[in-house]
Amino acid sequence: MAYKYEKLEKLSDGDVKAFFKITEFWGLTEREQTDLLGKSDFHFMILKGFFKKLAKGNFIYVKEDIYKRITCVIDIYVALIGIFGLSSQSANAWIKKPNDAPFLKGKTALQFMISEGAEGMKKVYNYLRGAQ
Repeated sequence: MAYKYEKLEKLSDGDVKAFFKITEFWGLTEREQTDLLGKSDFHFMILKGFFKKLAKGNFIYVKEDIYKRITCVIDIYVALIGIFGLSSQSANAWIKKPNDAPFLKGKTALQFMISEGAEGMKKVYNYLRGAQ
């Protein structure tokens, strides 16, 4: 039986902290956070445990898909701040509001990102970049 090696990416303590802080700003539940990471309770618990025991400069290796998802969340947050401003509640609320963007078809960005995965997250990011 051949073993399939998966590409791993190095994720810094800052990236993990940013993911949890951003999803906290967005008001996401642990279930929604887990779903954003690809419905992997195992990976979520590893990251959550890593987050609680962080020392500055630490890192963890994660599957490439999880790395892409976390970096997309960070990129989306930065794009929202660029549109709405740093102190705007609208930036944090946008992710859960139904949206009339053609590709979202009335869904919230959160629903779309969870259902479409990393590619859906990239679409949301590109949409926001175009709105800036």
